[in-house]
Amino acid sequence: MLAGAAMFAAGVFAGGWSVAGGFLAVAAAGLALAGIAVGGRRSPLFAGLLALSAGFAAGRLEVAIPAGKAATAWTRIDPDRPVRIVGRMRGFWTGPPERRSVRLRAETIAQAGTTAPFPADVAVLGFGSAPLPGVRGERVALTVSIDVPADPVSTRDLPTPRGVYRATLKSGWQARVLATPPLSEAAKVNEFLARRLFAARLARETVQEPVAALLLGRAGELDRELAARVRQGGFAHVLLASGLQTGLFAGFLAGLLGALRVPRRRRDVFLLGGIAFFVLVAGGSPSVARVALTLGFLLAARLAELPVSLFQAIGASALVILVADPGELWRFGFWITYAASLAIAALTAPIASALSFLPGRLRMPVAVTFAAQLAAAPLVLWRFNAVSAAAWVVAPAGLPVAAALMLLGFAVLGAAAAGLPAAVPGALFGALFRAVSAAASVLKGAAFPAVTPPLGAVLLLLALLAVVARTAGRRRAVAAAGYVAIFLFLALRGVRGPDPSSFSLEALDVGQGDAFLLRSADSAFLIDGGGGFSGAEDFGRARLLPKLLDRGVRSLDGVLLSHPHPDHGAGLFAVLRDLRVRAFLHGDGEDEGGLFARLDAEASGAGIPVRVLKTGDRLAWAGGEFSVLRSGGRPFKRDPINNESVVLLYVRGGRRVLLTGDAGTPAESEILEADPSPARVDILKVGHHGSRTSSGAGFVAAFAPRAALLSCGRRNRFHHPSPETVATFRRLRIPLFRTDLRSDVGFLVTPGHLLLRERGRP
Repeated sequence: MLAGAAMFAAGVFAGGWSVAGGFLAVAAAGLALAGIAVGGRRSPLFAGLLALSAGFAAGRLEVAIPAGKAATAWTRIDPDRPVRIVGRMRGFWTGPPERRSVRLRAETIAQAGTTAPFPADVAVLGFGSAPLPGVRGERVALTVSIDVPADPVSTRDLPTPRGVYRATLKSGWQARVLATPPLSEAAKVNEFLARRLFAARLARETVQEPVAALLLGRAGELDRELAARVRQGGFAHVLLASGLQTGLFAGFLAGLLGALRVPRRRRDVFLLGGIAFFVLVAGGSPSVARVALTLGFLLAARLAELPVSLFQAIGASALVILVADPGELWRFGFWITYAASLAIAALTAPIASALSFLPGRLRMPVAVTFAAQLAAAPLVLWRFNAVSAAAWVVAPAGLPVAAALMLLGFAVLGAAAAGLPAAVPGALFGALFRAVSAAASVLKGAAFPAVTPPLGAVLLLLALLAVVARTAGRRRAVAAAGYVAIFLFLALRGVRGPDPSSFSLEALDVGQGDAFLLRSADSAFLIDGGGGFSGAEDFGRARLLPKLLDRGVRSLDGVLLSHPHPDHGAGLFAVLRDLRVRAFLHGDGEDEGGLFARLDAEASGAGIPVRVLKTGDRLAWAGGEFSVLRSGGRPFKRDPINNESVVLLYVRGGRRVLLTGDAGTPAESEILEADPSPARVDILKVGHHGSRTSSGAGFVAAFAPRAALLSCGRRNRFHHPSPETVATFRRLRIPLFRTDLRSDVGFLVTPGHLLLRERGRP
């Protein structure tokens, strides 16, 4: 069964990317069926061929063809106008009350009276105070603004046959439920429990949100910084509804039924029902469903008195998941669940044997969690650039904590659902959760970001685990040593920047914002960090840090915020928290919205020196020098905060780079008044994303850059860059390189050349 699931998955992958081959798949399936009918020793070979061809057909029919239809429909849509999407909810609305999100499996898209098939995944962001209707599985209609899938943020973001379109729902009044299939009626149990839980008078951050994440499968309800801290401290498995919780619940129920002396067959029936109940409460969370299916196959086989191994049950579970939704193959959760499950099945026994010095009751739980960690750690390193030394110790120790939180969480949930006072279990749950959070805050010091590893190296680590599981003696020892050596190398390695005789300047694609990275050898300097206009502090961890870690940047000599606007500064919170930063610098202007103060506090809390730059200041870096041409200054009536941006000139070895933040034409005029005939620069960072209020023709002509970099978001609501600004650079014959057209783009500056470097779209 496991081999069949692997062949089916390989077929799905090939079919998902295919543009033809349907006839060949049908022919291969026919050949396979004929071979199986004839029988003989080659039957397993034909069975594998049948699984491969069936997977190919599923991938083509459910992934490749729908992706093509969605792309065709998109070409007929005006993205500047609202559309009406009809589709099925893939989950529940989660997140802070003012900014909820959900995934939708769209079916049709309509605009201006024209409806077209649109079988695509859509990430919907909902705003407004009106309730947002719909639960998992319900068919809904939404009037939204929609955009194409975003570019990959990082090299770890593998291309997928069907991208996720992005949509914005301005109000719940623009959404309605069209149909509720029977399975969605079951999902309403989860919705009912969530409403009762959040209506109870309990602490939101320490009781309601953790209980929702732990038992209801609503990880999106957790405060994102808190969730990140818990993950870094090695406690992720304690708080998120996952396969571990499914196993613990099954273990609780099995222990209770055993204590009550329930006969084995009847006990297995009760266990099947209990696992189904847990899936129902968790709202059909994918990670819960995967493990529940595995346990369900084992129990059903035992009831039917069929000899089914754990490997066969894992294979059957994966096969059911992929048949139901072949697109699961491109989701990270699918891989980490089954990698951990296979590691538990294959490695628990040899690890338990090696841990013979532990007491019997501890040996097996430690072996199980250690086996899962061995498989999960390389995948987490690749997908999240995260290494947590504490997780190897915390994972086994966290099992009783997870069990206690589950029991208390069920008490809270049960009381809330029944309308009974939940203060006592809520207080106990909150106290234990606060203890976990405090421990995570301490232990996160043992976690550190790592450079994005090659996917091939991660697959090699998993292959070495397979060798450890299938061999013994010297070969097992060599494979285990190889795993440890390669993992440590990937976790600790660094990547140098350009040769010390050169430096690079790169505009990182952070959407409608700015983030510019200067590098030379082991030195790196970041100017601005991008961010959403909501100012959400998790932007940096989701978008900026992956780009820095792709480039091998784990430490920064300096981080500069040009002015206190969230599209330049919100991403810097994660940088100050997670990377080694030697200094945080910002301008001398007004602190609009308190962003300077908040980042100052963040830096001070991390022991990072803070410096306020003033006009005329100089700062040495990597063999060159920054000169502050303007910082703060007299406020202008028009666009005062942008015009207070720090304007930096970096000079090294005769090469000159001018970085202007969001400074507009008034600030540009003052700079030219101070130096009417400036020396020519090699690269100009275009001010204010190419707004018509900046990059005056006189200013650009005076500095006469050889090339210009402009950072702005694709199809941004400000329509940056303005046609006037683009015309200025065209008229002056200055090449203009834009992140909205090229994604990450920059230059390698050598003593004799200016070399274009791109990582984004061609």
